[in-house]
Amino acid sequence: MVGDTTGVSIPISPTTAQEFGRIRRWVAMALTTNRAARLVRVMSPAPADLWRQLFDGDPLAIPDQSPGYSAALAGGGRWNDCSRAYEFEDGRAFVLPLLRARRSLRSGSMPPALGFGGLVGVDPDPGVIAAVAADLSSSQISIRVRPNPLHDDLWCLGAPDAIRLPLRAHVVDLDGSADEVWKRMRSLGRRGVKKARSSGVEVRVSHGGDALAEYRSVMESSVERWAEQQHEPRVLALFRARRREPAGELERMAEHLGERFRLLLAYLDGQPIAANLAFVDGTGHGMRAAIDKDRAGPVRAAYLLQWLQLEAACEAGCRWYHMGESGQSESLSFYKERFGAYPVDYAAYEFERIPLGRADRAVRSVVKRLIRFQD
Repeated sequence: MVGDTTGVSIPISPTTAQEFGRIRRWVAMALTTNRAARLVRVMSPAPADLWRQLFDGDPLAIPDQSPGYSAALAGGGRWNDCSRAYEFEDGRAFVLPLLRARRSLRSGSMPPALGFGGLVGVDPDPGVIAAVAADLSSSQISIRVRPNPLHDDLWCLGAPDAIRLPLRAHVVDLDGSADEVWKRMRSLGRRGVKKARSSGVEVRVSHGGDALAEYRSVMESSVERWAEQQHEPRVLALFRARRREPAGELERMAEHLGERFRLLLAYLDGQPIAANLAFVDGTGHGMRAAIDKDRAGPVRAAYLLQWLQLEAACEAGCRWYHMGESGQSESLSFYKERFGAYPVDYAAYEFERIPLGRADRAVRSVVKRLIRFQD
């Protein structure tokens, strides 16, 4: 069952993205019968108390859409909080998390590599999306919205004139207890967890910044391996990784999010070999995972960390767990689907008065061709 967040349960089998997509489109089409939403007020930045109230009341909200998450990012001086709160004539309200890099004309909800954005609030419909899209088209020079994948049909119908950039994510349905989620996993997933446990893998949980140095060492090992696979110069790969996640940013997230910040590290013979970072706040979202492949691969350490994050999300009462972007990688998709995740095809939506996004993609495409980058 896709759990209902508004009193109606829609039967669905998560075995294929096609079936899930058909039902979501049916729901979205039904919602278009609602009268057009009339926007009466926009506030920016969004009031923190209203934002938190809407986030707590939205059963599909993702941790990176929370006010604490944006506050942590804005607190480092790299980003400006440009969030927008929308009030409608019928009494409904929504918040759009929105950040803009200092000295930049481009905004993001959320910016690349920083998670999901899109609207926070109960029961958005295509009429609401259309009103928000009109506001963004008139108020922003260049903005990219990467919404909750489970809201994609609403954005597709409400913002038909936006530039649509196809993406694919994986989501785990946590309906039922942790035992039920375990039983729905594929046998290869359960076998990997058992292998890690029998191999003596030790796991430590951190909710603060005390383990981030070890996390970064494992992450850099993964970045170097990815660079080799993608035919990317090692120096460039490390530069991009450090720019994406500058010093101090994760420490601020840990401070703002508290126990909702879950960093798991796997050790073998006292040495860190794998890491998994997730945020758990109403919904779970795995944000970063990395392994030392030579040591973690044979003992399946990543499987144990991923299962422990899912188990914690179940215990916290989460209905969904987002495993993040998968792109068109078959191996990454197969790995996630071993935990019961199913693919969701969705898109980022770009609104531009000046084509900065298109220019950026063109430059990146040229650079990738020059270095023979293999995504």
